[in-house]
Amino acid sequence: LVTVCLVFSSDQQILQSLSVKNDLVITLFFSISNLLALAFLRNPNSFKLPAFLVTSLFLFAISYASKSYGIVCLFPTAIALLLNYRQFLRSRIANKYQYNLLNVALTQPILLFFSSVTFGLAILMLNFKHFIDSRYASLPQYETSVGKFINNFSAPTDYVLVGLLNFGRFILNFFSYPYSTILKINPSSPDDYLLGLSPIVKFMSQNGLGIAQGYAYSLSRYRSEDVSLTGPLTHLVFLLAAISFIYCGTTFTWRIYLSRLSRSLSLKSSCLIVLSLFTAGFTIFCILAYHNWTFKYVGFIYICLLPLLSFILSINIFEIARFEHGGKGVRRTEAHSLSLGSLGFAILSSALLISLLLTNSRLFAFPWNNETGHQYQIYKEYLSGSGYKTESSRMDFLKLFNAENGKIKFNLCYGEDTPTLPQFLELMKSGVRSESLTVNNNLNACQASNQSDNIQSVERTFLLP
Repeated sequence: LVTVCLVFSSDQQILQSLSVKNDLVITLFFSISNLLALAFLRNPNSFKLPAFLVTSLFLFAISYASKSYGIVCLFPTAIALLLNYRQFLRSRIANKYQYNLLNVALTQPILLFFSSVTFGLAILMLNFKHFIDSRYASLPQYETSVGKFINNFSAPTDYVLVGLLNFGRFILNFFSYPYSTILKINPSSPDDYLLGLSPIVKFMSQNGLGIAQGYAYSLSRYRSEDVSLTGPLTHLVFLLAAISFIYCGTTFTWRIYLSRLSRSLSLKSSCLIVLSLFTAGFTIFCILAYHNWTFKYVGFIYICLLPLLSFILSINIFEIARFEHGGKGVRRTEAHSLSLGSLGFAILSSALLISLLLTNSRLFAFPWNNETGHQYQIYKEYLSGSGYKTESSRMDFLKLFNAENGKIKFNLCYGEDTPTLPQFLELMKSGVRSESLTVNNNLNACQASNQSDNIQSVERTFLLP
């Protein structure tokens, strides 16, 4: 339940689901790849290695055909094989090379993982550079369309440096969004935002290192399918999971708490998720230069973490509610306080959810609430990213679609990605006639028309954002 609420409260996934973009599909494929890898780790005897490899490669082919960075779907498969390597060693080579130094190295999971990732990343970066230089670097159209978004360095260490820097930029935007989109109460300019963080932003810019030509690193300043990330509820779960984790560890001793946690949560499965996300995201940040809509490619980084966070938080809540933890008791007054706090938090969250559904739903509107101010919440967020920064400007824009019972003629000029539904709904509510409405997607014809935003005009032409 917590995981579902987190997904539904995430701006990026909601906004992309309303678009034709296929970046959300890669997030889905990567999640399924993790699920396959977890199933293989959980029961390798029934889910045999050939079946696992064939299924994973088939999924990788579909994801790569959807978008080139769908290659990330291979990472969960590789991590699962690394985490399950001991089974193959025992059955094939462990008995033959029991005292071999190589066997000693292979039995250290951390050493094996980092050495494999380092070696694989170096090969990947060198081959990537050779692939770009030999096939695309000499093409002029490549540099103008794709080349400026792709890092091209001479050494793998440069890719690693840029990858770490872009990962830091992502983390900063992840925890500052959507608060970074909020304007001050009395803004002096359209970009007078409440959250600045100028010194940190300048530090993360690093003289443009790893940033695409023509772009500058900054915080996410508006909500759209291209630049949005998650929402405040995810931040709250991150915070509560961290606080409850530290509280349980310090109150009930770390050894007892971790042993209880391991009974309900597989350490190997958790490592699979975390390592898959880190290696896949880090590879993208190494190859892809930062630009304004980088974050739409990496939604899988935090989406696959949501079930893990929800599970840890749920386990901690139940552990805190117990009276006895490995022989160490919790005072009754403390237990009552925790119970009352949990109950109060549940009531507050329910009240907040109900109020959002009744007054300002981002997904739907109830039939008894027909006020325009409580509708089109996602569309108003889209307008905010298109230049309509204040609520009054967005409401004035919607009021222009009042047909006054068919007295006004409209010429609506749509772009390729312009949302269509809100304008039509407003026109229908005000009684527009079919003969009084013209829909045009010819940009030249629209620019030749006399555009008028005057609410008193008999004929109105709109170049819709």
